[in-house]
Amino acid sequence: YHPAGGFSSTQWFYDEEWLDFNMLQSGHAAFADTWKRIGSDYTRTPAKPCIDGEPGYEDHPDAFNRNSVYLNDYHVRVAAYWATLAGAHGHTYGCHAVWQFWDPAKRDPVNWPKLPWRESLDLPGAYQMGIMRRLYESRPFLGRIPDQSLVTAGQQLAGSGHIQAGRDGTRGKDDASFLMVYFPRAGEAEIDTGRLAGETVRGWWFDPRTGTAAEIGTFPKTRSARFATPKDHTGRDWLLVLDDAAAGYGPPGA
Repeated sequence: YHPAGGFSSTQWFYDEEWLDFNMLQSGHAAFADTWKRIGSDYTRTPAKPCIDGEPGYEDHPDAFNRNSVYLNDYHVRVAAYWATLAGAHGHTYGCHAVWQFWDPAKRDPVNWPKLPWRESLDLPGAYQMGIMRRLYESRPFLGRIPDQSLVTAGQQLAGSGHIQAGRDGTRGKDDASFLMVYFPRAGEAEIDTGRLAGETVRGWWFDPRTGTAAEIGTFPKTRSARFATPKDHTGRDWLLVLDDAAAGYGPPGA
């Protein structure tokens, strides 16, 4: 069921037997609190999968205001990682010109697209959705759960700085083989690496723009370890990936 902007199907149909998964439309504004809305659906009983089926589309004017900024690959990434690490079973990528197949020689535009649809196929946000998929598939994919308790200090409770965390394993147990923490902008936070099963942690900084990973090193797990995003890059967002070293995983995204 495709709801209107700002709503989820949980509002009307959650208990209906025919509804196998819930869909949210977070809408076409920058930094919509997708993590909060997906998280709300995820915790309902009985549990059903949920997805943000219409987040902000790349190259769409922010909140339909053509005089404001246009959503770009950064806005697309924030919505995607917030949602998937908050428990969504997948993610929908959209592009403003592509959904309407806008060709200036054939039809009038809807809501001021900037490029024809064929040119828009190569926007960076579309490519970066493939990077996100490769990241998740480089670790046990179906065992992922959201876990905000991983962030023990430095959390931003609202706005564009919200840090979203997830892992695999069992809720409430220290049996994870990996942790993933998304920083939507440069900053630092303290992370509970004690949720990992082993005693030794292998850490990485993953670049969601390029798909490259830089190894931090190995160190003993602890209930509170401080991590700061890399300072030698102009990019705004980063993923911290912390593995149980005994699991033997390769670089994230490989």
